[in-house]
Amino acid sequence: MVKKKWLIAGIVAFVAFSAFAATQLPLDGILKAEKEMQANKKQLEIVASFLLELEYYTIFILDGEPSTMYVGEEDGGIPIENKEVKSAIKHLFNRGFQTIDKKSNYVSFSMSNSLFKELREGTENGYGIVYSKNGPAPNNQFIDFLTEIKPLKEDRWFYYEEDFKEWKRRNPIDENMRNLIDQYTNFSDFRMSLSGYTECKTK
Repeated sequence: MVKKKWLIAGIVAFVAFSAFAATQLPLDGILKAEKEMQANKKQLEIVASFLLELEYYTIFILDGEPSTMYVGEEDGGIPIENKEVKSAIKHLFNRGFQTIDKKSNYVSFSMSNSLFKELREGTENGYGIVYSKNGPAPNNQFIDFLTEIKPLKEDRWFYYEEDFKEWKRRNPIDENMRNLIDQYTNFSDFRMSLSGYTECKTK
């Protein structure tokens, strides 16, 4: 009887682990986000404030290129001159953040960008922290494959999750989106095309 109980417990644990491994989203993601928020609050606020002051509707910063921001296909990469901002970005990337993305009045800090690295190889998710300039939580218009959004303790800051498979289940993909996904497998090319990196401005 005891062996049977242990067997059942083992099966349950294996199933739970398999489900977690399949999604690769953290079971305690919001706790991780709260911890990173408190540990890096100053740097997160510096970067968010800097990006939100710029006139570009969309800005993207890649890990490995902390001194460059991408704002449009024609403009390409623009150097970041502000030393305090560059230092804050480097700090965040050293802490494990992987991408920084501004869209309209939101700035997101990805803690995992596997969603876009291997779109067709099973690692189709991501999670992180996002700041809302005006307060309301972002929706799919601002975070591409949003499936979960929860407020953090800090005002206007949120924890988010993106899960492409779950998003597809909730939102059937039209032909244009499917063609886009089939066309781009490279992380930066796909992300820039999906996000509409044109010279669209807020002003």
